[in-house]
Amino acid sequence: MDTNEKIKHIRLQHDMTQNEFAASLGISRSALTQLEAGHTKPSFDVLEKLIDQFDVDINVFFNSSVPQKKNLDDVLDIGQRALKILKFYDDQYGLRYNAFLEERLVKQVAEEYPDRKKAEALLKVYEIYFKFQGYVGDIELIMMDPLKRYANKLRKERVVDEESDDRLLRASDSPEAQEHLDQIMNEMMKYLDAGGDLMFEMLEIFRKRGNGIVEYIYFTNPRNKFLYSSREECLRHFEILLKQVEALPEVEHFYEQEHLFFWNDVFNK
Repeated sequence: MDTNEKIKHIRLQHDMTQNEFAASLGISRSALTQLEAGHTKPSFDVLEKLIDQFDVDINVFFNSSVPQKKNLDDVLDIGQRALKILKFYDDQYGLRYNAFLEERLVKQVAEEYPDRKKAEALLKVYEIYFKFQGYVGDIELIMMDPLKRYANKLRKERVVDEESDDRLLRASDSPEAQEHLDQIMNEMMKYLDAGGDLMFEMLEIFRKRGNGIVEYIYFTNPRNKFLYSSREECLRHFEILLKQVEALPEVEHFYEQEHLFFWNDVFNK
């Protein structure tokens, strides 16, 4: 199997259209079409994304083997993996931190640290962390997560696998889908009207500085960044999901019904 066939094989394994697959690789649909037809060769950046995002062994591209999608469908294997993750959590952190424990930890360190200038800086940096985390959480709940679920609904309605342009979404004729999108957009505007527009001021400050946000820690690829960044929070969320898996039907109901009314109540107070 040639490289171009392997790339197409990976896409089909993950049930993705050319538009979706191209977007995940950071290239245009026309560029992907050329790759799958064998007219061009994948760049190092494209290979890196294939390896990192789709968990493909790099050796696949240098021999005749066929890429295999790794499915977590073995119950025993999943259990063993979960136990390893939880053991790592215990070994590295011990406590299950929440916002109260995090604040107490930072304040205690600041109180006891001899260099008062650095201690005060620690408190200010934590305050920035806490505020930004709140903004990010709000935007995830109000806008990004609903948009992703909206896109998944449209994807399920897909009739043809390939489109003639580079758009990620196929337009829907469904009035329900349009109403869903309108609700998401309306909630976003209510959030901004309630004070969320302060983020626009921060955005202007970042733009005026020119360089934006600088990453001082370099990671060789996005997977390493995920594994080494905010590990405790990721592990905590994983453990919560494991313990509350039976509540997922309630979460689905919340997605479909309650979150719209919840935010309306908040903004109308």
